[in-house]
Amino acid sequence: MRPFKELEVYAMTEAQAKEAMESYSIAAQGLSLSTFVKPRHPFRVLDSGVAIVDVKGALTRTAPPIHEMTGNTTYETISEEIDGALSHGAHTIIFSIDSGGGSMVGLSDLSNKIASLDVQTVAHTEGGMLSAAYHIGCACDWTLASQSSLVGSIGSILTVGGGEQSDVVVLTSEGADLKGSFVGEMTEDQQAFLQSNVDKAGQEFKMHVSTNRSNVNPEVFRAGFYSGDDQIEMGLIDDHVSTLAELVSELS
Repeated sequence: MRPFKELEVYAMTEAQAKEAMESYSIAAQGLSLSTFVKPRHPFRVLDSGVAIVDVKGALTRTAPPIHEMTGNTTYETISEEIDGALSHGAHTIIFSIDSGGGSMVGLSDLSNKIASLDVQTVAHTEGGMLSAAYHIGCACDWTLASQSSLVGSIGSILTVGGGEQSDVVVLTSEGADLKGSFVGEMTEDQQAFLQSNVDKAGQEFKMHVSTNRSNVNPEVFRAGFYSGDDQIEMGLIDDHVSTLAELVSELS
């Protein structure tokens, strides 16, 4: 906030400046971090026995509280909330996912824990279930997504270097040649992949129709990400469910 004497240079009278400062002060009292960002929602167990655990934003093993206050998630929190849901008698856990991925450290431990649970587990996204987030999602009994969401990006990436873009070296896991599409110099194959997604999204928008498919396609291991029909055709999800509310209604 500008100090009083700086407000005077904007041709305000002293009375106008004082009034403006009072207004700013009143407005500031009602502001919080949630005014600027959407914090991650803690887990909740519904009366039906269905629990919802959020997997949002950047994923990492552990982090200070500010990480989740700004809409991100740690594997540590997810694990603790799974335990909390079970202690509250949940018979089904929905992992509500909207994430582009994150760290590999701690990821396999969490996914293995989810895969070993005795209760029904369901992954659902209305936004993104990509990379590390898909690693978590595919560990569930059911993996679901909305038509317009993005699913996939299976593979690992390591960016080495800093400073100028030309100094950056991007390493992707073997076969995942599409993983670095947005980092470093774009190859012809990467550009063709991105163009095909743009073209496909346009076609899906015009058609307004999807045909469910369940065959697994090895193409997913190139680390492409898919929406609409491709999610099922590539074998990445089991079915389309538009919203979390719709899914909760079906499971309750």
